[in-house]
Amino acid sequence: MPKKTIILIIFLALLTLFFLNLASIINNNPAKQNEQITPSIPKTNKSAQLYFNPQTILVKPYTIANASSAIFINAQKNTVSAVQIEISFDPEIISVSDISIPFDKSFFGTSRDFNILIKDIDNKNGRISYGAKMIGESTKKGTGKLLEIYFNTKPTKIATESTEIKFLEKTVVIDPKANESVLARASSLFVQFNSSNSAIIQPYNQPSNNTKPSASSSSK
Repeated sequence: MPKKTIILIIFLALLTLFFLNLASIINNNPAKQNEQITPSIPKTNKSAQLYFNPQTILVKPYTIANASSAIFINAQKNTVSAVQIEISFDPEIISVSDISIPFDKSFFGTSRDFNILIKDIDNKNGRISYGAKMIGESTKKGTGKLLEIYFNTKPTKIATESTEIKFLEKTVVIDPKANESVLARASSLFVQFNSSNSAIIQPYNQPSNNTKPSASSSSK
């Protein structure tokens, strides 16, 4: 048998063994065949804050006290296009009479700049729902007033030191550049009952921008 033929046979045999070994490796690692590269998703920068101002209202117990508090937003590093605010309160102690929208000087601008998506008061279950969205693709930065809540305390069942009007977890602040809510902090309104005080209010002290925001306790 010619020498070239022998060399060719040996080469083909080695090549066959190589491909057989490669096929065996692939069959033993089927997961790698379907492995895909997942693109990295940038981390959402959550810095927006919602808060009541005043944040604390002191009233005499066992009386009907009329009061109000405004909800403000501080967008911080975010640009905001919409909000959905969900609030809960104790309907045995608090009755909400109205929600006022400052159409002339809202955080979102004037009535020509945004639409009201929802505005609902449920005194039976102790819930408030409010939603607003900028018209078109507009966004806002900075700090401003969203709405004002008017309510009164009930003279019945006020054998408690305080009650809380708080934001629920369903509350969201929308930044069109983010893939989730950019709400970082939501501070409740506290109504405290004190026999020596009536209609005394304490303003909201906004945290320093250098302080890392922390979400207040909330419930669904």
